[in-house]
Amino acid sequence: MKMAMVILAGLLALLVVALALPLPEPPLVGLRGSFALKDVNVVDVTSGELMSDVTILVEGGVIVALLPAAEYRPGRKDITVPGEGRYVIPSFWDMHTHSLKVSPQIHHPLFISNGVTAVRDLSGCLDRDDSFWACPDDRRRWNAEAAAGTRVSPRYVLQSSFQTNGGNEVPGDFPDFFRLDDAAAARALVEFYAGENLDFIKPYTELSLQQYDYLVHFASLMDMDIAGHKPLSVSLHHALASRQSSIEHGRLFLFECYADMEDFRALEDPIAGYDANLMRRMLEYR
Repeated sequence: MKMAMVILAGLLALLVVALALPLPEPPLVGLRGSFALKDVNVVDVTSGELMSDVTILVEGGVIVALLPAAEYRPGRKDITVPGEGRYVIPSFWDMHTHSLKVSPQIHHPLFISNGVTAVRDLSGCLDRDDSFWACPDDRRRWNAEAAAGTRVSPRYVLQSSFQTNGGNEVPGDFPDFFRLDDAAAARALVEFYAGENLDFIKPYTELSLQQYDYLVHFASLMDMDIAGHKPLSVSLHHALASRQSSIEHGRLFLFECYADMEDFRALEDPIAGYDANLMRRMLEYR
């Protein structure tokens, strides 16, 4: 047992050191200028048709023409890229990500290499920088650098608050308004995130119904959305009536199909009651 603890401590120390070391940036590999992607098949997602034997002309990073391959005549400055009958589709979006400080070295190259050029990130920070989570200013900087051609990165669309969970997610030395103890705190929280130019407040699982309603009210006054988890205390009907713009994770809808959901919601500590037996009863319910 003692040897196992020593090994575990050593592995944890190595992990901490590895995370602290600066990681190399992905190389800025790509074509710049005008180029032609020859002899490809274009999947037209608007018409639902396949355009065969096409050459795509790109100038300054913008598609300017799609020509039948036989009609293409190389321009003096064109860089020709043989498509060899491969298929071209619009880029993908990942609509729920969680970015980290090390995302440029780990996640961004994987996104781009797999055709994901835009993401919607459902994480954020409180009122100070974080050594682990990426903050909105990090993502805005990545956007600007990607647009300038100095970074490999998907485009981050919309900015989220930190997950708002009713207080237990807030360290002791952070401002009290993050704990949502009353309406004044909810107003201060929304005003803080609005001042950070964020687009939506992210509710989390353990918010009370009252806290949720506070957020909905003040977010509407500040022209901000509510998007994220549906708290256990909030029914699906109530969330829809409150115009929550998205409800993340399909598993949250399982609760609304459970016959005894109201009894579960009324428990003093629903989280403690959400165990393997309850999950089994939910899945077996007819």
